[in-house]
Amino acid sequence: MKRLTTAIVATLLIGLSAAHELPADSDGASLKAGAASMVRPTAPFGLTALLETAKAAGWGMYDARKTHHVKVGETVYLYLEPTGYKYRHANDMFTFGFSLDLRLTHDGKTVYSKDNFFDVDRSSHHANAEFFMDADLDLGQTPPGDYVIDVVLHDHSADQVARAQVLFTID
Repeated sequence: MKRLTTAIVATLLIGLSAAHELPADSDGASLKAGAASMVRPTAPFGLTALLETAKAAGWGMYDARKTHHVKVGETVYLYLEPTGYKYRHANDMFTFGFSLDLRLTHDGKTVYSKDNFFDVDRSSHHANAEFFMDADLDLGQTPPGDYVIDVVLHDHSADQVARAQVLFTID
């Protein structure tokens, strides 16, 4: 099996969408800040994680795998979409970010584990409500069997943690 290393971070694609642009008053800042506080104010921090057939074209533009079976040597594409994340607001900019811990297990044993596998902060003039992460995992010649990808996502703007698991089988 090829070793998963932090070099995989280079294969992560990050998508941002400013599809939810907020109206602005004369200076823009106060109205944007108020509107941002209303964006999903009660939505819990959560994480959607699923296997996809290829890298997503954008937020919500993924093609979920019809099966969780992959062949030895096949690249595993993982789509991650957080919801309910918080923002920091300063100088007419909204900042949000995440760090991601990743663990791959087989038969209850850890095959690969990396805290801060991915760490990102983004700033925008808008309170972006859509964000996704796309990872392609090269598992090389990992032996056949049932595997679990455990993902823990930490919200940099609040004391929030979301977890998700993706199960798959290498045939």
